[in-house]
Amino acid sequence: MAEFSTSRKKSGRCAATCSSTDWLEVLPEQLWLHALGFLSIQDLLRVRQVSKSIRKYAEHALSEVKCLSRVGLPFKLDDTALAWLATQCPQLQVLDVSACSLVSDEGLQHVGAHCRSIQVVNITDCSKVTDEGVSAIANPQLRHVFASGSKITDVTLLVLAETCKQLQILAVGNCAVSDVGLLSIGANCTSLIYFNCFGCTQGVSDVGIEHIAENSRELEELEISNCQQISDRSLIAVSRHTGEGVKMLYAAFCPELRDTGLRQLAEGGTQLEELHLSGCIGLSSRGLQSIGLCSKLRSLHISSCDVDSSALQAIAKGCAALETLDLSFCTGINDLAIQLLTKHCPQMQRLSMAFGREVSDVSLQAISENCPKLVSLDCSNCRQISNVGVEAVAEKCRMLQVLSIERCHLVTDQSIAKLIANQPNLHSLNVSHLPVVTDEGLGHLASCPALRSLRMASCSSVTDNTLRVLGTHCRLLETLIIPLNPNITDDGILAIGEGCLRLITLNVSCCRRVTAAGLEVVRSNCPSLKWLLHQHSRSASPVVDRAARLLQPP
Repeated sequence: MAEFSTSRKKSGRCAATCSSTDWLEVLPEQLWLHALGFLSIQDLLRVRQVSKSIRKYAEHALSEVKCLSRVGLPFKLDDTALAWLATQCPQLQVLDVSACSLVSDEGLQHVGAHCRSIQVVNITDCSKVTDEGVSAIANPQLRHVFASGSKITDVTLLVLAETCKQLQILAVGNCAVSDVGLLSIGANCTSLIYFNCFGCTQGVSDVGIEHIAENSRELEELEISNCQQISDRSLIAVSRHTGEGVKMLYAAFCPELRDTGLRQLAEGGTQLEELHLSGCIGLSSRGLQSIGLCSKLRSLHISSCDVDSSALQAIAKGCAALETLDLSFCTGINDLAIQLLTKHCPQMQRLSMAFGREVSDVSLQAISENCPKLVSLDCSNCRQISNVGVEAVAEKCRMLQVLSIERCHLVTDQSIAKLIANQPNLHSLNVSHLPVVTDEGLGHLASCPALRSLRMASCSSVTDNTLRVLGTHCRLLETLIIPLNPNITDDGILAIGEGCLRLITLNVSCCRRVTAAGLEVVRSNCPSLKWLLHQHSRSASPVVDRAARLLQPP
């Protein structure tokens, strides 16, 4: 008994000692620094506010931070905040301030003054950043520059060419650059593996792209889409000069491309894995046949091109590794072409044949038989597709996650119910403009808890019952498009607002029975909501007007 009393007295003294001493100070400094070294900059900014005892450790850890991203910061990132972070993180190597509308040249100048080892900078869509800001952070160690959508010009390219000889990645899409800057980059930055000048419609031509291709022997990915002055000369240069060959080429909406350039690219581009030629109106079906020479091709986008059965047959036979194919708006395709395609390309995972006027259930049956790995299928506006085709896909393509059957007017509740029952992993479903689809079919969505997106515009037979199912069972829903529906009321909208808390986009345009009260619940309960479209609904109250202003895109 005496021993027991003594032990209790000793333990009491120990407890008193521990309570009178800050336990944070007991831990060795090296242990704190080691532990804090695993935290992100966002976590360190929070930890430094816990107590004075560990503030110094957190600030020391901040001084060792190598990567800064705007995502997750506990405050809005502007020039003042960026300047402070630059002083706290002198060893910063990666800076991502993409889409930060409050960051300008001033903030980047502070970064350049304090952080001398920047290797990666992302200023995509920073509309206030100009040549002065990028010039301030340019240094010999800089390897990756993502500046698409900023206000830079050829001045930045000249500075990068002079200072950053080891540059590997450069993205200047939709910037006011020209061949002058590209010639300088091509001459000095010979280690480029990725170059993007998307949408540089005025100043970029074959001259600049040829120079990039001729000098960048390691180039693997080239984005020249929507460059109106690009012609066959660029494709020929790419095929001749880029070492083992470009693996990914984005040349969509280049109206000056012709069959000759594509044929030479295909003959020399045996390493091509991804090719985008959508909207290239100068290419013919005969020219597109040459794509079949690219045996390693995995992703092909030729929407709105002159594709017929002979072209698709050549592509299918030569490109057996195809996993992604976009044939939308290719009105020349038919069931025979799709049958040949699926027979030769069993690895197909993503297929779009929207607006295929000659595509019917025969195509969907061929897909179901030959493409068991199919993940995404778009057959919008394929007016000959009916329940037979949809049910065939539902039964055999068990990995399907995305399906669009918009305006396939022969599809009814029968196949919708069977589809949903067989696809528990369905993430996205588009049944817009199917007036015969009702709650009976869509009610089965209760078995799709992973659903992220549902589009059912002009489905005038759908009622609040479907929305109640979504609110109860599809709590991960992010996008809901239900305009032009006279049956939807506040009851259904309340079910969405109370159950689908991750909602990002809600479109209830012309749903005249939806009022301010229902929309306000959604706005209040869904913190991620960015788009709320409700024109012509009964929502003239100040509450909804305020919600609309708050939810305008940045």
